[in-house]
Amino acid sequence: ACYAACPVVDTHKDYIGPHAFAKANRFIRDSRDEGTYERLKILGESDGVFRCHTVFSCQEVCPKEINASGSISELKMLITKAAFTTFDKSKLNR
Repeated sequence: ACYAACPVVDTHKDYIGPHAFAKANRFIRDSRDEGTYERLKILGESDGVFRCHTVFSCQEVCPKEINASGSISELKMLITKAAFTTFDKSKLNR
């Protein structure tokens, strides 16, 4: 539902999408995850989170009431922070 509601999907066929972003954020926030840097790199590419227009359509239609827009915002912040600092996963707000 969230992917179909996203207006970016109509214009960018390779867009990763809100569900995948929310799921990736869950793994990145997990202290056991060892793929943080790799995930952030992929999510920061041209079809990643910065392509999101923050329309909130995905959030409005989500049957599980997942805060996809919030996850996307968090990911944007983490990617930006990682680009400018030495990323220390232990300092993430939990």
